[in-house]
Amino acid sequence: MEGNMCRICEHQAHHHRESGCQLTTCSCIKFEENNPINPEEQIESQKNSATQNIREKSDKWVLNPQAFKKSLSVITKQESPQDRQTSQSEIWDEVEANWKKVDELNDDGEYENVDKELDIILAKKFENISAWIKKGHNNINLTKYDEAIICYKSALILDNKENKEINKKNYEILNFIAISHRKKNNHKEAIDFCKESLKINENFIAALYELAYNYRQIDENELAIKHCTKLLSIERTHVDALDELAYNYEQLEKWDKAIEYYNKSQDVEGKDVNDIYSDIHLAHCYLQKEDLEHAEILINKQKIVENEQQYSLQVRGQIYENMKKYEEAIQNFEKEALYES
Repeated sequence: MEGNMCRICEHQAHHHRESGCQLTTCSCIKFEENNPINPEEQIESQKNSATQNIREKSDKWVLNPQAFKKSLSVITKQESPQDRQTSQSEIWDEVEANWKKVDELNDDGEYENVDKELDIILAKKFENISAWIKKGHNNINLTKYDEAIICYKSALILDNKENKEINKKNYEILNFIAISHRKKNNHKEAIDFCKESLKINENFIAALYELAYNYRQIDENELAIKHCTKLLSIERTHVDALDELAYNYEQLEKWDKAIEYYNKSQDVEGKDVNDIYSDIHLAHCYLQKEDLEHAEILINKQKIVENEQQYSLQVRGQIYENMKKYEEAIQNFEKEALYES
């Protein structure tokens, strides 16, 4: 005891007898020795409380990180003597086994079970930033976008709490939050988080692309072009950025510029041979330029025909309609209509 407070559990002295602290929530070693805790019940309790507390208190943590630190210390104090006796190497082996199971379940698309496994990891170490990020990704897979945002914000608070200058993940996490907002069609919120990410790392490719995409979604094509152009100045063979830049020019009816960047996308070495996005849009651009012969050749490429999409059927139908090949046009429009039924 120091003064009127126990230095082990920080409770007032009047709660203590020789047997230890009388409060049932106490982590005092004497109390625990006289009141053994079932390890399985302890893990289950931590597993449930970790995610539940995050959901209930996340808003407060964003406003007041000190409140978050306090809750973490309480969780740490709830370790049982059995947990303390477990060696660090054994805990590491257990967590490694959990991560292996997470990967296997993720590959099988068993996202609900992935979530349960991640809760077990977090019960062992609540401040596991990678687990919170992975839990956010998993909630994206489950289309639980609000839950994903909570997990990413939790990871962000933990990352900002660490006193390190290298290997910070904050700019990546901010971009993950942006993606979650974009999935909810909250493009302006997504843009704000992209900007915050780029304040930390102005050349972060993923955030530049995400920012451009969200600008295009709110019809800010010129701003989308600006950020795609910057991205390509850093990585000139970024296929998605080339396609995004071309599409923005297409939206502005700048057909020649769109064709230029769709062609650059096709010329990227190692590009997925089944990627037909630029091929279809090239055909559409030539259709708009009224170069119907060229458009017909492009839309009938073998890889498009073998990987037909609703948009490819629509473009081919329009090409044949403009060429007055009405029978072929009707066939494509009828197939396109099947996607809508």
